[in-house]
Amino acid sequence: MVSSGRSFSLSPPKTTATFAFARIGPTLYGAPLFLSAVLLFSIQPMFTKMILPRLGGSPAVWSIAIVFFQSALLLGYAYAHLLARMLRPLHATFVHVAVLIAASLVLPIGIAQGVGVPPENGVLIWLFGLIGISIGPPFVALAASAPLLQSWFAGTDHSRARSPYFLYAASNLGSFAGLLAYPFVAEPLLTLHNQIWLWSLGYTILTVLVGLASLPRIGPKARRTLWPQMNRSQLPWTASPGWRWRQFPLAL
Repeated sequence: MVSSGRSFSLSPPKTTATFAFARIGPTLYGAPLFLSAVLLFSIQPMFTKMILPRLGGSPAVWSIAIVFFQSALLLGYAYAHLLARMLRPLHATFVHVAVLIAASLVLPIGIAQGVGVPPENGVLIWLFGLIGISIGPPFVALAASAPLLQSWFAGTDHSRARSPYFLYAASNLGSFAGLLAYPFVAEPLLTLHNQIWLWSLGYTILTVLVGLASLPRIGPKARRTLWPQMNRSQLPWTASPGWRWRQFPLAL
């Protein structure tokens, strides 16, 4: 209770932008989440198909490709974690958009030039480096996009921000779409050249969508100016969550 006797509300003033964000917020974040997952899971078979004529389809080649993609995915998650912990959402958005633009310098995707022929010894290490040079930057940037977008949405004042797990559905749907669309749609209907340019176009659209996700920052700004006026003990999240919340958070 506030000692001055005046009524105090945690909710920021309702504006046209607030109502607009309440309507389009899930789509504004869900669309780039879906697209990033499609691009992430479609580039793996696409690029592996490019390098098979040089090295063949031996199990060792496929194993190295899998190791690289899993390692790059982990690196993207680590980058997203550090960015979310160290910077405010708006600043983190600027940084990530800059990373997406910088990674686009390797587009259109393809085997890096000047790497020469595979060596007689250490061909697997050579292959790991080849994949990293060719598609490493955009792959890591894509891997970081999903957790960053989910974190940014959770920091807004949207009514669904406290439980943003519905965004996982958009990401999972995009993953399945990317995995299924390549063997059943992209590969039989499109040439490899067309696949590369279509993927590059999707990457450009994703960069724009991530930039648009930085626009609805009115809610967090209002909270930062409003909440410091309250005593910390009055804030709802200062108390440790009970056992029921830990076990069944989505049911509350």
